[in-house]
Amino acid sequence: MARFSKLHPCFGFLHCQADHYRVIYNRLCQMRDDDIKAGNLTGGMPTGFQNWAFEDLKTKADEPFYAKQIQEHLGQLDLTIEATKRQLNTTYLSEKLKELEEKKTNLAGLISSE
Repeated sequence: MARFSKLHPCFGFLHCQADHYRVIYNRLCQMRDDDIKAGNLTGGMPTGFQNWAFEDLKTKADEPFYAKQIQEHLGQLDLTIEATKRQLNTTYLSEKLKELEEKKTNLAGLISSE
């Protein structure tokens, strides 16, 4: 990890370098202000921020600082998916499994195969 880093507001597993975090946070605030001006006072992330954040992450995913974190998170997702599959036979977790597999597929698409 970088000496000074903050967690990404949308991807909680991802530490961001200070200059990149500043860009993300400025965009988050801008999108929040746009929502308020449009009369959208709902909670959560501003409209479109999650899509913007994913597109922004695509531009950084090949950098070693981010690629390593994504790869580590993919490993954690593998473990969680396998544990969920084991529990699936006796529980209602099929929807959770689909969400985890979709998240893994989306993140895996950000980094090139080595």
